[in-house]
Amino acid sequence: MARLAHILLFLCTVVLGLSQGPPSDSLFQRAEALVMEQEYGEACIIYDTLVKRGYRVEEIQKKILYRAHRQIEGRFLEERNAGDRAFQHSQFDAAREAYMRALALKPEDEYSLQQIHEVEAILAKRKQ
Repeated sequence: MARLAHILLFLCTVVLGLSQGPPSDSLFQRAEALVMEQEYGEACIIYDTLVKRGYRVEEIQKKILYRAHRQIEGRFLEERNAGDRAFQHSQFDAAREAYMRALALKPEDEYSLQQIHEVEAILAKRKQ
């Protein structure tokens, strides 16, 4: 009797769609809509989620946008980290240049902008 109850519960779960399966097409469609709206960062977050879940990997990975976003994100982090390292070693000109390159790759990055202002304040004090 208990075995029958477990089987019925399993069947109900599958039929009603309550089991953990691949993400729905609607999530992929939402990412596509974001691309059309030129909201590339948000679209790539969804693509990342889909890739991690093993959904339509070949279709997503073929996208030039996806690959480009990953490359830009990597370069951005490298530049920002280079700025941090230069800042820690008091190489303020090099730090400012690295933060500016990071900001060129990701203009909305408040941290890089803040660091540029801090570096410029330090350099201005040194000139006095």
